[in-house]
Amino acid sequence: MNVPAHIFREYDIRGNAEEELTSGNVRAIAHAYGTFLARKGVEKITLGGDIRPSTARIREDVKGGVTAAGIDVIDIGTVTTPMLYWSFFHFDVSGGVMITGSHNPPEFNGLKLAFGKTTLYGDQIKNIHRMIEAGDFYKSPEKGSVLHEDISGPYLDMLVSKIKLGDRKLKVVTDSGNATAGPFINDFLKRIGCDVVALFAEPDNRFPNHHPDPTKRENLKDLIESVRREKADVGLGFDGDADRIGVVDDKGNVVWGDILMALYWREILPKHPGSTFFG
Repeated sequence: MNVPAHIFREYDIRGNAEEELTSGNVRAIAHAYGTFLARKGVEKITLGGDIRPSTARIREDVKGGVTAAGIDVIDIGTVTTPMLYWSFFHFDVSGGVMITGSHNPPEFNGLKLAFGKTTLYGDQIKNIHRMIEAGDFYKSPEKGSVLHEDISGPYLDMLVSKIKLGDRKLKVVTDSGNATAGPFINDFLKRIGCDVVALFAEPDNRFPNHHPDPTKRENLKDLIESVRREKADVGLGFDGDADRIGVVDDKGNVVWGDILMALYWREILPKHPGSTFFG
């Protein structure tokens, strides 16, 4: 089978959904991945996806390929990438697949493959391609099962339990970009006591208002204007699968990633004295 090598990237598998992530190609990828897991003794994984037009079809293709290798699947539906990662611990599984095109245009999609509690990367991803080229597939005498679970409640409960804000009620503007964060982030912020102004919270896989990539200033225009208009304390923008954010301060200035990292380290380093960190 001729699955293009260039879609196997350093940290994920990504390409045009209809031209490169075809049903045949995705099933082959998932079957090779399932074979890899079976040989590692893994019996069950979780599966989630974003809101892109091709995600529903790719979800079924992944199930078909993985279960052919005898791996059971817990389908957790439409989730953010951090939710998929949390599901590894919630269900105590040793693998998972996130279907997402992240911050790329709607016609693209991708697969993040995990083993243990972390994702495959580098040569581990390339090895999946080598298995496909060699026709190295394990066909289990008994197909894996598929179970559907909703983790949104337990996930938000977990987040709420870990965060306690001060006495002053914060006003927060969120811009979900009509992507995956919308159904979760606003409920979470309200539960921890914030006054929330929500922009583009309704999922729409056409991304009609702007592209969901908050690392680009042009995609933060509505967020900046809303923060200033609402006199909010902070604005938060999210990408397609909510694993990257854009932040706007109370004056409408963008707080870029290097500054955010410094703020995070102020919280993290005192808890881990003597640790080495990489920026």
